[in-house]
Amino acid sequence: MSQNTKNEQLTDKRFSPSSMHDPITQAFLDQAEKYNLRYLCEDCVYFDDVEDDCVHRYPTAPHRKAYIEDKPLEKMLIFCREFDIS
Repeated sequence: MSQNTKNEQLTDKRFSPSSMHDPITQAFLDQAEKYNLRYLCEDCVYFDDVEDDCVHRYPTAPHRKAYIEDKPLEKMLIFCREFDIS
């Protein structure tokens, strides 16, 4: 990999490990309700209701409804890379 490519990756947010993490804001919560946004494990096709876990064995705690609903404005919204609602 060239030095230019490495520098581009360092400044490009798509390569940042935290690019999928944002603080939960009241605006997000309002829009999620208004547009019926689905983003929780319980909404995902890979979530097994019987096992109460992800079928891919991804950690679910930060993506669960109970976690988000408990003091949401103090939490980070972490989108799962495997999330699928199809």
